[in-house]
Amino acid sequence: MKQRIKKNIYDAHIYGWVVVFVSIIFWGIVVLINTDKVANICPLTVLIVMFFLLYIQLVPYSVTDNKQLTGNGITSIPLVKRIECKEKGGLTLFYTAMENGRERSRCYYPKDEQLFIDTLLQINPNIKLN
Repeated sequence: MKQRIKKNIYDAHIYGWVVVFVSIIFWGIVVLINTDKVANICPLTVLIVMFFLLYIQLVPYSVTDNKQLTGNGITSIPLVKRIECKEKGGLTLFYTAMENGRERSRCYYPKDEQLFIDTLLQINPNIKLN
C-alpha cells in the first residue's frame, strides 16, 4: 500500500449515507425488539449489510503498489484521463474502461483534495485538470 487518503466524511454525499444507514440500523433494532425469533432473520440480515456498507463508506481511499485507486471501487490510475472539481466539493475522475474502451467516471470526496490530485499525478502525469 503506497498511500492512504482520508475521505471527507462531512461531505453531503458521504455524510448523507451515514444518516441513512443509522436510520435503517435504528429501524432494524426496533423491529428485532418487537418481533419473534423466526421473523428476526430478515432485519438481522439488513443490519449486517448496512454495517458492511457503512464500513465501506468510512474506509479511506488507498493507492496500491500496482497503481490502483481503491475505496470507491477499483480504478486503474494509468487509465485516468482527466479530473474535474465539482462545484459542491469532491472530484470526478474520468477514465477509460478496460473491457470496452468507453470513458467512465467516478466521484471521490477526499479530505485533502490537493494531496489526492498530487498523488494521482505522481503515478500518471498525463492527467488533465479541469
